[in-house]
Amino acid sequence: VGPRAKFEALQRHFPRASNETKGLLLLSCVKLLNASPEALKQDVVGFLREIKDGHEDVQLQQRAIELIYLCKDEDLLDQVLCPMPPYADHVQQNNPLIQRLKFQSKSRAATRAQLEE
Repeated sequence: VGPRAKFEALQRHFPRASNETKGLLLLSCVKLLNASPEALKQDVVGFLREIKDGHEDVQLQQRAIELIYLCKDEDLLDQVLCPMPPYADHVQQNNPLIQRLKFQSKSRAATRAQLEE
């Protein structure tokens, strides 16, 4: 699924979300922008401006303002939202949470390796 489709899905579900979830959705939109700046810059910044200018929740307005300013500086945006590096293989293989999920009888959860088989 491409970045535009992901953004459109977030935008489509935004009105039905709680205000707490809306804050997370705004941040998710900006993370998508950071991953694909040329494809989404106008759309994401426009969406943030709509929230800044027209949403009834002042905390969401404030978050939108902060994210708009963050989007203005691509280096800062990349520095703030850079993805975490993957864990080393030995850490992933010896993860106690994964081990617990493997042996839990009622859980439907599976490790990534089991899902990829």
